[in-house]
Amino acid sequence: MLADAPAADDSVGVQEEITGFRVALANFTGPFDLLLQLIGSKKMDVTEVALAAVTDEFIAYTRSLDAVADLDEITEFLVVAATLLDLKTARLLPRGDVDDEEDLALLEARDLLFARLIQYRAFKQVAAVLEGRLV
Repeated sequence: MLADAPAADDSVGVQEEITGFRVALANFTGPFDLLLQLIGSKKMDVTEVALAAVTDEFIAYTRSLDAVADLDEITEFLVVAATLLDLKTARLLPRGDVDDEEDLALLEARDLLFARLIQYRAFKQVAAVLEGRLV
């Protein structure tokens, strides 16, 4: 782990979820869920994240699981990766004036997609807490 890289620790106040997928990048090492929370809380800029490297690591991770790969986890990753890619693209493209309603609709759709991602994460965390109480 790099000295200046954010890491998964208790000081961030985040509980690691059940998934075993971890990311090792030049500027971050830790659970994928923590990376998403750092991006969502704007403690890390999505433009600083090498999404291609994250995707390559996830592919290697799923291949290491062999036949026990969790389809829900793979599907969730695809949704999250698409959302992050959309967000990163929007931040990297030049910001001009919104001239027409079509551009405005695209911006609203992007914002809605990101809000759904945050809401999905919250529901998943609550489900994990409730599951822990039932067991």
